[in-house]
Amino acid sequence: MAPKTRLDPVVRLEEHREERSLQQLAAANRQLMAARSALQEAQDQAHKDHRTPGPACLWDMADHAHANARNIVEQAERQASAAQTLQGSSRTQYLSVHARAEAIRRVATSRREELVREGEKSSAREIEDMMLMRRRPVRVR
Repeated sequence: MAPKTRLDPVVRLEEHREERSLQQLAAANRQLMAARSALQEAQDQAHKDHRTPGPACLWDMADHAHANARNIVEQAERQASAAQTLQGSSRTQYLSVHARAEAIRRVATSRREELVREGEKSSAREIEDMMLMRRRPVRVR
């Protein structure tokens, strides 16, 4: 079992922070995918020509619907752009949190290895001391 260090609580906190940041990145990715999907649907709808042979009032209504569809496309583009920005900032935040957590994990690992080496050295010294005591003749006077 690895020895405990004073950095273990810090490592745990950083890992929780990293997990929350990763969840935020995943949510931003989902939001971006939904915005892109909505944008594609709006563009497909705006590209369709709904005019059919008939009275001029139907054509006028189709033109108004097309103008409305263009407005919806513009809204979807703005939402997709905002989602792209949010996803970028979430990714940047996750990368910085991940780098910090990784650095703290490396420090804790090196400290743990250092403690193990010190323990091995002290146990080797104890064994050497016992061997020396065993070899020394006991003089009784």
